[in-house]
Amino acid sequence: MPEFEVTKAIINGINCLIPVGDTGNNFLAKKMHEGDILPAKVWKPRNYGYHRKYMAMLKYLEQNCDKYNCIEAYKQELKLRTGYYTIHTTSKGVEVPILKSISFAEMDQVEFEEFFSKCIDAILMWFIPGEKEKMIDDILNFC
Repeated sequence: MPEFEVTKAIINGINCLIPVGDTGNNFLAKKMHEGDILPAKVWKPRNYGYHRKYMAMLKYLEQNCDKYNCIEAYKQELKLRTGYYTIHTTSKGVEVPILKSISFAEMDQVEFEEFFSKCIDAILMWFIPGEKEKMIDDILNFC
């Protein structure tokens, strides 16, 4: 089955996905029948600007919090605090968190926005309590 892009449209009040370009249109016209059900994986591509905000947030933490001395440590701690990990049980029965990747290939924009929001909540709870407005202003100034 070919991969192709779709765009969201609202037709008669119903949300629809419409193929963009010839590949999708030709596939649907020639290979599919009305009423056929297609499994689909739909994701929103990552916004690099949002990733820059995340990096600015980590730099802000590094400069305004003395818990760790490097950005990588804050990345790991935020993944733990936001629950962005799986649990691996060793052969001795010890549970170990395995941090998930936030790479562009592993996480779409919608997932990244949710993760970013949880990171802000974790920072305000565990690292810099009560400075939400100042922190947000400072992060935006880092970008």
